[in-house]
This record gives sequence, C-alpha cells and structure tokens, in this order.
Amino acid sequence: MPTNTPTFDALRTLYRTEAVNADGRLTDWSAGSVNNAHATAGAALANEVVGVALAKGEESFVTLARGTALDARIVDFGGPVRKTPNAAVAACTVTRGAYVGAYTLVAGTEVTGTAPDGRVLSFTIDADIVLGAPASEASGTMTCSFTGPDGNVPAGTVETVTLPDGLTFSQDERAAGGDDGEPYTEEGDEAYRQRFYLEIAAREKGTVEALEAAALSVPGIRYATVDESTSGCSDGGYVSIYVGDPDAEANNTLLEAVEAAVDLARAAGIEVRAFASQRQEEAFEFIIFLPADSPYTETDCVNAFVAWINGGNGRLGLSPNEPYTSSKAIAAIHRALDPLDEGKVILVKQTFPLADSIVPTNPYNAIRTADDGSDVYFDVRYG
Repeated sequence: MPTNTPTFDALRTLYRTEAVNADGRLTDWSAGSVNNAHATAGAALANEVVGVALAKGEESFVTLARGTALDARIVDFGGPVRKTPNAAVAACTVTRGAYVGAYTLVAGTEVTGTAPDGRVLSFTIDADIVLGAPASEASGTMTCSFTGPDGNVPAGTVETVTLPDGLTFSQDERAAGGDDGEPYTEEGDEAYRQRFYLEIAAREKGTVEALEAAALSVPGIRYATVDESTSGCSDGGYVSIYVGDPDAEANNTLLEAVEAAVDLARAAGIEVRAFASQRQEEAFEFIIFLPADSPYTETDCVNAFVAWINGGNGRLGLSPNEPYTSSKAIAAIHRALDPLDEGKVILVKQTFPLADSIVPTNPYNAIRTADDGSDVYFDVRYG
C-alpha cells in the first residue's frame, strides 16, 4: 500500500503543469481566473478519488482495515466475530436461618445494592434458586442490569432483596466480567485484530496461543496469561492460565467458563487450571517538563498514565505477570500527550519508585494503580 499520497496543493500544481505543457497560451493562473478555478475543481475531484481509492485499499487488509471493514475481513478469513459488551456476574446464596419451609427465589428477581463509590446497582437472578425443605442454603448466579466494568463490585455489595423472615441473601463473590469493550461500546479494532492473529496461531491445539485464544473468547475476559512452570510432575503436572476482566480480576463464575473453553483447546493429556488475576496496586511519582504555553495540567498527566497502566480510553492495561518498566510508561505518556511528536512534552522522569522495573510478586498479579489515580503524582514544570 502506498503511504505517500499527493496533497491537494500538489494535485492543483500538477493540473497547472499539465495544462501549460498542453497549451502554452494558458498564462493567467491568478486567484479568480478561469484557469485557476478549473485547476482547483480538478484537484478537489482528484483528491476525493485518491482518498476513496486509498480507503478501499486499506479495507482489503486485516492490518489496515477499521470498523465494519475489519469485521468483514476477519470473518472472511474464518476468524472470530467481534466481542460485544458484557455484564458483570456474581454468585449468590439464599440461606435459611430459621425454618420457613421450601422457598424459590425466582429468575428475574431484582437485587440491589450500593457500590463503594455510592452508585446504586441492580442485578437480576439468572435462574430459579430453589431452597428445598431439608436444605440450609441454595446457590445461584445473578447478572448486572447494565454492561461494563462499573458492575464489577466487591462481594457483599448487592444483597438487598425482599425475602420471608428467616431467610437471608448474600453476594458470595466479587462481581466480575463486566466489560464495555474497547473503548466503550464494543471490542476495539486493535484488540479484535490481535485476537484474530492469536487465533490464527492457535490452530494447533495445546499450544500457548491456543489456550490464550480460548480464554479470550469468553465474554468479559480481557487478559489471559499461560504459565507452564507448574507443568512438571514435581511441580503439579498442570498448566496454569491466569485470566482477568477489564479490572484485571475474576471470580469463580468466570473461571468455570474459561476452563470449559480451554478444555476444547488443550491437547490430550494436558490438564489446564484457570486462576483469577489480581491487582497489585503501586504508587508512582513523576516529574514532567512542559512548554510554558502548554494547556496540560497535573490531572491530564495522571489520566494519561492511569489509562495506560490500568487500561482505558481504548487501551489495554498491563497483563498479569507483565513487568512494569519506566521506559514504557514514559513512552506511553509521551504518546498520549504528544501523539504527533510536536514538542508538547519536553521531558518525563520517574522519581518513585527508584527501580526502573517492577516484577509482579505473583504470576497472577497485574500491576495497577488506584482506579482514580490517587496514588499517582506528577510534578508539572513549565518553561
């Protein structure tokens, strides 16, 4: 594909050159002249044709296509369909404290609660939870009423539901799997493209790529990292896969779905166990030098860094077991604030931690900051 296409001005100059070569009597090219008007109109039309041709050419390649054109190319090649937004799911339990007879909490019942940040949440029971006469408790699952990571809340958050006296309701695990895609409505082009490449490499069962692709096919799973260090007989005799939703966490409901998907991708005789990723929150401090007339504030700098490390604004955060390096962070800050390298950022320096690299303390950890960036500080200096 050509990367250098003629500009509008270049096309107009070309028109004039060709016209003069054809008839030297065409000498008036001043503004408002007939010659200049024809050159401008011809250049405008040619510019549109070049743009359409370039766009059509890009749509023919997986590496260049975007939006619906990318969907068409990937599906044409037998790849996966794009993932859509997903709602958070959590396990729940109805417990009998005093005998009240058999009871059924019917599917579709609304359960509410208040998130740590004050948001009111609503979940619905997925299937009838039947508490038989002899049993002391019965379990099921419930799904958030909206899609996206805002539904990924701690255990014990969503527990308000009307029950007969003697029965209690509990949210037993963190709600997980809520994903609004990338950036906000569906799986973004780059994540979708990379998942397709991964599936192409995963056509042979039992490979690391096959296991990762299977895990990433599960709605709500954004991260998947395979660890073969436990595959030896003396180490356990199984392969570990660490998975996480957009918050780099998971719950038993998601893990069961991942293990079911991975079971179809593993080679005969290989046991694969799925484990939930965990956030490993770290604090960071930077000095950033900006031009005197820069419009950027400390908040802008913090948001750029948090979006890179936590995931957001169309970006994926660091994967489980992926080391943090200051050089990558600094490069990400430059890209976010000065994408065209126009001198909008002079210098970025990390002052804390002093180490240039942070390795997760466990293979299932994902390096993160606080969600609101409260543990990130930028000393912004202008001039």
